[in-house]
Amino acid sequence: SGAFVVTSELSPPDSADPEDLHQAAAVFSGAVDALNVTDGAGANCHLSSLAGCTLLLRSGCEPIMQMTCRDRNRIAIQSDILGAAALGITNLLCLTGDGVEHGDHPGAKPVFDLDAVSLLDTARTLCDEGRYLSGRRLRSAPRLLLGAADNPFAPPFDARPLRLAKKIAVGARFVQTQYCFDVPLLARYMQRVRDEGLHERCFILVGVGPLVSLKAAHWLRRR
Repeated sequence: SGAFVVTSELSPPDSADPEDLHQAAAVFSGAVDALNVTDGAGANCHLSSLAGCTLLLRSGCEPIMQMTCRDRNRIAIQSDILGAAALGITNLLCLTGDGVEHGDHPGAKPVFDLDAVSLLDTARTLCDEGRYLSGRRLRSAPRLLLGAADNPFAPPFDARPLRLAKKIAVGARFVQTQYCFDVPLLARYMQRVRDEGLHERCFILVGVGPLVSLKAAHWLRRR
């Protein structure tokens, strides 16, 4: 609709009880338009994004399902995309995913059959062309609003809009950025985005938020 949108990230609980998820989501009631449900953020185990989104949808929330490439090959990814659409989920954020070495199962075998760009292209192929990557046709194509993440604050800065353009070209219709602590750098990035006309081809949501712990502050400084 072109309205200003506020979203928030929601980490699924370490629980099989739906009430634990609903209690976490209740904090955001009336404050956000949609909730991003993370997919094993930081390569740590939690309730699945697909299950979390389905539960939120049933309770009247608007979920954004995050999907990473770390844990699934292209067969599982395409199956989960179809499953999400069949369950009524309409928003999909496509991510590469954090490496297993950062999480609570460092011995897990990473997959990374696809990356964020090829995952977007895979989802677009399912939605717009009604076929699997194998070429086999679908009886009914999913209808999804596809999204991507971007980091305007990672060098080389001049290459970031080019990376964004690549994601838009393969299907991204909304973009959520990493946290912004440098407004002048964001303004420079957005000027390049406007120069390329990218703001007319996708919606851009800038990430903002507090530092929630001393550990997070140290991590940001190191990285």
